[in-house]
Amino acid sequence: MNATPSLRLTPSNSPFLKTSPRRSPTRSSRSEETGLKLRKVIGTTTATANGFDCLPSSKQFAYTAGAAAVVCTVEQDLTVTQRFFRARPHASGTSKDVSWPIPQTSDFRSKAIGNLREQGLSGSPPAVSTRDWPDSPVGKSTTVKDRVKAATSVALSPNGKWIAIGETGYKPRILIFYNRGDSSEVPVTALSEHAFGVHALAFSPDSRYLASLGTVNDGFLFVWTIDDRTGAAALHSSNKCTSTINAMAWLGRAILTVGLRYVKLWKLDDDAALGARGAETSSGVLTPKQKPSDFANSVLSPRSKVLSGKNSLLGDLIDANFVAAVSLETGKAVLCAESGEICLLDDSENTQALTHLGTVRFRITAAMIDESRVLHVAGAIGQSTLAQFRSLSSYDAITVTAMAKISDVVVELDSKRGITLTKAGDSASKDADVASLQLAAHSEAVLGVSRLSLKKLPDAAFLTYAGNGGVHIWNSTGAAVTGLQVPVESSPEMYDLTNELKAVAHIEEASLLVAGDRYGSLAILDIATSAVILHERAHSAEIVDLICFERMGVTLIATASRDRMVQSFAWCDSKLDLLQTMDEHVAGVTALASASDGQFLLSCSADRTIVVREAFLRNEGDSRSIIFVMMRTITLKSSPLSMCLGADQDELLVSAADRSVYKYSIKSGQSGFGFKCSDSEGGEAAALSKIIYAHSLNGSPAIIGVSSGDKSIRLYSDFGSLIARDWGHTEGITDAALLESSDRDGGLPRTQLITVALDSTIFMWDTNAATPKELISEADEGLEGGAGNRLTPLAPPLRKVLSYSELSRFKREKSIDGDEVASPQAAVTPTQPPSPRRLKKKTSRTSIMSPPRLEPTFRPSFAHVASSTESVCRNLRAYRKKLANLPGDAVPPQLLRDLGAELKLTARALEERSRDSHTNGATMLKSMDRESDMRVDVLDKRIEGRADSGLRRKHLSAPPHPAPPPSRPAWSHL
Repeated sequence: MNATPSLRLTPSNSPFLKTSPRRSPTRSSRSEETGLKLRKVIGTTTATANGFDCLPSSKQFAYTAGAAAVVCTVEQDLTVTQRFFRARPHASGTSKDVSWPIPQTSDFRSKAIGNLREQGLSGSPPAVSTRDWPDSPVGKSTTVKDRVKAATSVALSPNGKWIAIGETGYKPRILIFYNRGDSSEVPVTALSEHAFGVHALAFSPDSRYLASLGTVNDGFLFVWTIDDRTGAAALHSSNKCTSTINAMAWLGRAILTVGLRYVKLWKLDDDAALGARGAETSSGVLTPKQKPSDFANSVLSPRSKVLSGKNSLLGDLIDANFVAAVSLETGKAVLCAESGEICLLDDSENTQALTHLGTVRFRITAAMIDESRVLHVAGAIGQSTLAQFRSLSSYDAITVTAMAKISDVVVELDSKRGITLTKAGDSASKDADVASLQLAAHSEAVLGVSRLSLKKLPDAAFLTYAGNGGVHIWNSTGAAVTGLQVPVESSPEMYDLTNELKAVAHIEEASLLVAGDRYGSLAILDIATSAVILHERAHSAEIVDLICFERMGVTLIATASRDRMVQSFAWCDSKLDLLQTMDEHVAGVTALASASDGQFLLSCSADRTIVVREAFLRNEGDSRSIIFVMMRTITLKSSPLSMCLGADQDELLVSAADRSVYKYSIKSGQSGFGFKCSDSEGGEAAALSKIIYAHSLNGSPAIIGVSSGDKSIRLYSDFGSLIARDWGHTEGITDAALLESSDRDGGLPRTQLITVALDSTIFMWDTNAATPKELISEADEGLEGGAGNRLTPLAPPLRKVLSYSELSRFKREKSIDGDEVASPQAAVTPTQPPSPRRLKKKTSRTSIMSPPRLEPTFRPSFAHVASSTESVCRNLRAYRKKLANLPGDAVPPQLLRDLGAELKLTARALEERSRDSHTNGATMLKSMDRESDMRVDVLDKRIEGRADSGLRRKHLSAPPHPAPPPSRPAWSHL
């Protein structure tokens, strides 16, 4: 039999041909998800009660944080153990059910066709399904909007087996996870019927059904049947719901939705639904070659039932905004309005009677019922009531968003995204001890994070800060150590520009915190007492970066601002001295870095340049007279975003706006290896807003970068191949830091990555892929209050600009370390990648877009001979004075002989120049005299000819007389 090629046909539910994507040569052979593992989450993004749920039987409560749901288990001592549930952007469920397939996506516009049957108009679904197949060429999107989805709702099943998470974003999903286990990133079911977002989720009391309510734009309410064995979900019924809904709860087999001037009860009457749906199913026509099971989870499916609902008569509460609904028993629920009204909804006899029970004198925001059937109503923090309307201590403007009671612990989630645990003794006893614990977190966007090492606080590992001036200090496990408040106040002189904290650094030896704000002010605070030691206006615009480092026993502080200036200060004896103002850049400075123990100071700017400066002593023997002289500049193709030191102190890594990372040598300025931050799945490359170099990450060096654009966290090898990538934040990532600590059990080093974002959350990632999943069980401690110091009025910014002539005297002097300064090299334009010639422009101080003319200040320029001559004269005079004070053997004889020879050659050249100038002048005078004599002779001849002609005519007309003797005219001397 001849061997002939054959085509193997494999049955598939998809009409598209499966093609394997090409493997990228730079893609790592390991899985991308092996390098990052979420270890702890600090903070929450929950803004409504729909993002919070509790399970008293298991002492658990859940809330949303970024793209994940956090499930916390409360112990008796108020310690909290966290577990995390989140899914990859393209993750699908693991449960398989042939008769009830799980859809991947759905077009919301097709739901309008299915809604026609709800109005009595039967119709058939379109001939071509609008569903995106998983293996379709266009079904798997690689855009940013398809990757990042925020978790906005969460629900725990009463049997404790399942947890459901609802997303909001492009193609949102309902993710169902198995709750009885460790943290999971693989859902058992993924549903994608909602088009814009999932507003609320709720499990039925028997855990058989899951109700999902879409946002107002989505406008659909779905009821899903949950398989208790596999977790698979099937669409049971659906209907339109376009009102503004604040809360959703189950009343037996009915669903209660309340909102703005709205109370409606939806009932799952299976017999009525089947009878009403039977006629519609018989009239429905299915498309050819389309199985009924393909529409099982869609509103277009004939098996989808209509969810019947009935509005309640509000009466005098027609204008009420109902914000909470608590189920009492079968057919009864307590409704709370925002204006303080408490009502009872009774549907035990299918009447949906609404009865007004009472009114409280504060704005209601949350409500719950404990195991003793006592109603708890809460408003602002401290404004809560029980059956006796008991009032607690009072706070201002912070309201309770959601609340629940787990055993004897009350959990409250406030509007500032804080979580408070309160444990009370016997409620009947007036003297019962009450223990309260607030989980530390930021209430606003977190703008930065940095490593921390303090002698006075040995447990401190890193700090985070927000724009409102709040600074939190954490240990290596994510528990709060302490906190302080940096005074940040707005000034009317800044024309309605709100002040914010922009940069923070610390001085290790003195346990001081250095902070810079949007107004350009620099503040120094004592971390132990939160007292403001000093406050000065250092810049005229916001401080974008500041660093603290030691040099020759002196603490130096360098600041960078959008006003193009780089300032260096010395902190000595509790005083801040301005050393130098550097203005080499023509655009805002974006980042600073120091290398070789403070010998080099680097700054990058939006003018596409990196300036390298070296430290010198302005006065010999005075360590406080350190100044930085520009050695060279590195010109880039695009603006730099972030920079850090590489494997050694001479290697610089730069992340640019062209979505690439480059390596440069600090001492020579030459470029090395560079790579594009591309996406291995074929999407667009990402611009890394922050990069960090890890010397040993799981035994090998790595480059860690975060992208504020696509909100991703990326790990690259030293050669540019992608190792790992993950998402977790739902807003732009603002900063990242690498934390190295020892494992508490085996003493092995453990590397953690801390990322902060604008969604006010802090994520701690474990980069050790071989480490098994662990649970965090640490009790957060309360934060200490900060000092209430007030800001001083705005003053002119400090300036101390050194002239170029003063800096030029460091041409061949020794550096601070005593090493000879090498001959300066020309500014090297990187050759990899090559810079096109068209980017080279003439330098201009007035142009911001073009790079500045940055040359070493001590390099002589002889464009103007007069100025160069004056400079040489000054240098010679200074050299003679210095030479007169030196001993005889201070200068080697060979150098003196070389200097004498150079001076002799210079003197000979000057003598020749002077002689040539004198000779040229004499020759010029002689030639001018000859020319003048020639012109005088010609003029004399013409005048004599005219005089002879006149005398001849006169002689002919006059009588003859004796002629006078000839004489020379009086003007002949000309």
